[in-house]
Amino acid sequence: RQTKKQKPPPPPADSNDSFASTLESKADTELLQMLSEATQSNGWDKHSQNIGTTLATRACRAAANSSKLQKLNKDFAGVTQRDVMNWINKDSDTFGEYETMMLRKIEPKSFGIAMGKAIIRAGYTKSDVKSGRANRWFLPSDVIVAAVATVAPPTMKKSPSASQMKLPTSGGSNHKLPQKPMPMVLPTASSVKEDMEKEQTNKPVTTATNKTDDNGGSGSGGAVDITAKEESNENAILPSHEDLKTFVEAWLARPENAQVSSTLLPIAKEKEEI
Repeated sequence: RQTKKQKPPPPPADSNDSFASTLESKADTELLQMLSEATQSNGWDKHSQNIGTTLATRACRAAANSSKLQKLNKDFAGVTQRDVMNWINKDSDTFGEYETMMLRKIEPKSFGIAMGKAIIRAGYTKSDVKSGRANRWFLPSDVIVAAVATVAPPTMKKSPSASQMKLPTSGGSNHKLPQKPMPMVLPTASSVKEDMEKEQTNKPVTTATNKTDDNGGSGSGGAVDITAKEESNENAILPSHEDLKTFVEAWLARPENAQVSSTLLPIAKEKEEI
């Protein structure tokens, strides 16, 4: 009769504890190398699970030390499990392949449960705030928060006043400021007389002569240059007082000037009587 094969007895608890303590003394890169070998083998024993558990806790601690999660923790009162996993898979240079290796041996749902337990082991505490159905977790209290440099606000420069503004010079370094106007000196009588004489001699004067004859006719003459006839004007004989009087009396005697004559002659006669 064939006997059933008996399962090998589980390793004693002391051996598991010693193995776990051995894992704690190893670096992250060594543990990842051990996990890679375990996931590529046919078996998945208790020792392999302990390697995965130890790496999960270390990955969550590394995420808590990142400035990205510290900012999320401050702005949104905690972080979600998805925030932690996003940092591990996308931002971490050490644990970027951890989830890929673990999914070779366990189901995604089981992996999510294992990471939820790793968050608690890493020291996260549950927040009262939720994101939908997902819980938010405060970072471990013993995590060193990265110091944020305080930058002083930029100082606003006051715009210069109109008195302080300097206009650009168009003439370069040789540009001279405008000088004060000199006081005006009034011309003397002699200088005015000289200027008038110069203007009369230099200015061409032309007059258009339109004469009216005694019969009321009109005659037009051309322009006469006075400067060209200075000698003839100097030698001309002005009419005497008697001739002027005779001309005025003859003009007033005309019928068309009767109204002017009736107005001026009585006054003239009164002056003669006086």
